[in-house]
Amino acid sequence: MKFANYPEVFRELSTQGFKGLYKGNLCGILYHWLGTTLKLKGAFYFEEKTMKKNAFSKEIILFSLYTLIDMALHPIQTLQTRLILQNANKKLALYKNSFEFFKDGFKNKRIFFQGVFLHIPKNLLIILLLNLKIKNFDKNQAFILNNLLANIIVYPIMTIMRRMMCQDDGKPWMLERHYKNSWNALMKIRKEEGAFKGCFKGFSGFFVVSSFMLALNFTYQENINY
Repeated sequence: MKFANYPEVFRELSTQGFKGLYKGNLCGILYHWLGTTLKLKGAFYFEEKTMKKNAFSKEIILFSLYTLIDMALHPIQTLQTRLILQNANKKLALYKNSFEFFKDGFKNKRIFFQGVFLHIPKNLLIILLLNLKIKNFDKNQAFILNNLLANIIVYPIMTIMRRMMCQDDGKPWMLERHYKNSWNALMKIRKEEGAFKGCFKGFSGFFVVSSFMLALNFTYQENINY
């Protein structure tokens, strides 16, 4: 374990300069923009063409659609995660640019899709939680609570996914190959670090950001309704 707390993280990143805080940011923007655009357009298409006639429920169709999109965009998310993990100094970095990552990935395609199947339980939980009916809560309160619950419950899956993405033996700033698969990763994290502590590392920072995004999303939904 390299960092014990957030101050240690900031001290390390400060030695890398301004770029240290924004590693992988463009990849993150691209991933979220593509994912959101494709999901919205796909949902609209199925709403118009399929959902009204198909025997499957809307939730099943959306789950399948969102999961396929997330799997297709997984290499971009992997690139973002690896860029975040490595040093901002190009002399110390594994990848000096995105091209080198894709070149490396085409040689060993496992790099692109490590942890990709975790999108299945992730999206299943998200859809179930977002459609959870909560007594004595109005629509807006339920929207906020459901999203908060989804962020909390899905976070351990994202922790395992990120670790799987960064496994690469003998390469600078990457993790040594320690997990055979996602289930093996969960069991080792539970045994070596404790289930809660290991799976929720970095959660407070994520929760602040996700709460801010939730507030923006809630405001957007309110403006549409009015």
